Amino acid sequence: MWLELNIRRRMEAPGQAFMLDVQLQCTQRRVVLFGPSGAGKSLTLKAIAGLLRPHAGQVRLGETTLFDAARGIQLPPQQRRLGYVFQDYALFPHLSVRQNIAFGLHRGWFNPSRRGVDPEVEHWMSALRIDHLAERMPAQLSGGQRQRTALARALVTRPQALLLDEPFAALDHALRDHLRQELIGVLDATDIPLLLISHDPVDVGMFGQQVLELADGRIRHR
Repeated sequence: MWLELNIRRRMEAPGQAFMLDVQLQCTQRRVVLFGPSGAGKSLTLKAIAGLLRPHAGQVRLGETTLFDAARGIQLPPQQRRLGYVFQDYALFPHLSVRQNIAFGLHRGWFNPSRRGVDPEVEHWMSALRIDHLAERMPAQLSGGQRQRTALARALVTRPQALLLDEPFAALDHALRDHLRQELIGVLDATDIPLLLISHDPVDVGMFGQQVLELADGRIRHR
């Protein structure tokens, strides 16, 4: 079991409330959290990544406690060693492809140098076939190129696990199939465990060694 999660978080907005109450154990290397929009999938991923603090519960990655409400443990995102790809890819519009990827390795207040070359960055640009795009800005990229850039940024730190939030939703069907195959190749080569959230049955079929269905903030099937 590489990930264990038991969290609760109440979300409130004017006139409405939502309770996230999720218990899951990832026993396979590739896990799909499946469910409709509004089920709480992205909130769950953010809680694992440290971008959302639950009100109660625990999050464990292998032998490491990432969050424990009772013990006051809340590791910041940069200490969790997780590769996170957002649904909109969240690339920095003022940074080139190379700089966006290097940002995952960067420490401090300043952006990565436009002239800097890091072997890890070059490796992942080559592996994902975007090395020829190194100097381009996100606005100059296609949807698939942006997705590869975001994935390279997530992988460049050699994370302990990969968290993907609807990574293919914004792409056309032909490109989705192609990039799914590319991702499988990356996972086979690195053996990095994956938690992918999706509402697409094709993702379940291709990546779901273990499938967990989320509805109304709770796991329905395990």
